[in-house]
Amino acid sequence: MVFGGIFQIHINKSTAVDLNPELAYLINKNFSAGIGGNYRFNAETVDISSQTLEQSIYGYRIFAEHRILSSFFAHLEYESLAISTSAEESKNWHHSILAGIEKRIRISRVVEGQVALLYNFMHDGHLGYVSPWVLRVGFNFLPSKKRDK
Repeated sequence: MVFGGIFQIHINKSTAVDLNPELAYLINKNFSAGIGGNYRFNAETVDISSQTLEQSIYGYRIFAEHRILSSFFAHLEYESLAISTSAEESKNWHHSILAGIEKRIRISRVVEGQVALLYNFMHDGHLGYVSPWVLRVGFNFLPSKKRDK
């Protein structure tokens, strides 16, 4: 098992920060699958009439990764985000299928960094993502078996 997290920054009319913990299972040295949560921190946006809207975004994702070169991985993910604003009384769920490439960088004996560039094939312009392209930066705590190598 590998525990890690992703950090994303969304910049549009205001700035939002995503904190995304994740847990992956290493099926073999080239393939892993996992789950993760999503939470947008201090997110707000300005609507057409220039009113500030408080926004709440959270959700879940499942993903799979396959090593294609020594430190490069193909990444495929299904994500579902619940989005509500102060102007709405109900939550709207938005679904995404993201795929792309991830580069992993060894930071220390127990920590590995990751940078991923993903494309959202279901991008519909909702408040969750302002562009179909998604850039993520994160980390993984390496399992003890990998630490010893």
